[in-house]
Amino acid sequence: MIAHIFNSSIMADPERLILRALREIKEPTGIVFLTDVPRSDRPVRSIEISPFDYAREMGHQVHAVPVKKRWDRQALAALRNLLERLQPRIAHAHDLRASLYLHHATSLLPKFSGKLVSTPHEARDRRGRIRWYEEYRVRRVLPDFDCVLSVCEHDRLSIIRRGVSEARIANHLRGADRPLIPLKDRAQVSRDIRTRWQSVRPALPDADQAIFLGVVGELSGENHLIRILNVLKHLREDGPPMPKPPALLFFGSGPLERKLKGLAEQWGIENHVFFMGPSSTIGQEMAGFDAIFSLSNEEGISMSLLEAGWAGTPVFAAKAGGAPDLISSPALGCLLEFQERDQSIADRVRAAFADPTVLALFGENLRDQIKLRFSQQSWLNRLQEIYQQLDPVLT
Repeated sequence: MIAHIFNSSIMADPERLILRALREIKEPTGIVFLTDVPRSDRPVRSIEISPFDYAREMGHQVHAVPVKKRWDRQALAALRNLLERLQPRIAHAHDLRASLYLHHATSLLPKFSGKLVSTPHEARDRRGRIRWYEEYRVRRVLPDFDCVLSVCEHDRLSIIRRGVSEARIANHLRGADRPLIPLKDRAQVSRDIRTRWQSVRPALPDADQAIFLGVVGELSGENHLIRILNVLKHLREDGPPMPKPPALLFFGSGPLERKLKGLAEQWGIENHVFFMGPSSTIGQEMAGFDAIFSLSNEEGISMSLLEAGWAGTPVFAAKAGGAPDLISSPALGCLLEFQERDQSIADRVRAAFADPTVLALFGENLRDQIKLRFSQQSWLNRLQEIYQQLDPVLT
């Protein structure tokens, strides 16, 4: 038995990936959700599908441990009792809070002999935003785990600096599957996607009349979206003209939306910036973009970059977090130094679009890289390899 402990009451892409992939492991699997009990004075968040229902659809054995506050002793006791009953050979926590509860629950079980594994997605250094309790969990909890899985090289180095033995860390790069678009069909698929977008937002340019640049994710400060907006301003106003007028599409919502709209109007580019709102299907629509941007310095390997790669869409990304793991050579895309000036970024974008062959190769090469190293099967193969190193008896 392998027990997977999630701190989750919503179904996001990482949970979907893991729950789908775990069906392929022959060892019996138990899924445990630490679920926040909503307070009566807070609105209940509506969700497309609950993680419990999704896990059951995948055929998993599912358990829930209600959590009423940040540190809930009753929840700890419930998890301890559940683990005592399941007696997993491996218990795998999928974030820092789940790791904290798993660590303390197993410490109360003197006969527990299973191996402890953690994937601490929030363990990276976050300048100015590190919460004390996150730092406590990294420095005081993770060193006791048998194996800590880092989702990118940046996270591995961060975890080592903060006290986890290098010998206990294994890289486990993120993976995801999306439909593969044949190269001969990509131009038509792109036009069809843009036509659908235009049916919802008639102000969008016609499919063949603009360069469609995309940003996918929450509209918040850590994604440095004002810089991307400024890059568009430089593309439109400074230097040689682009082959077609550039348009910038934001897919997402968040607290920065009003400010971005105000700046677009102040800079006179409001007719070339489009706020498309959140979309549950954008992962299948990446071929609608000529390129996408990511200037976040706080992410591991971004799901939007993986999805862009499956679509053969070129990527311009800050050299931070997990982006260098994905774009590991200049042939795979354009890595941007985080301190690079916005004008310089605009110049690099303009230069890439001046040579359609180079731009197309960015997308094609990235797609090949993702097929080879970042598929769901690659993710699962690596996970099974790690489990078998911890417990050779596992099938």
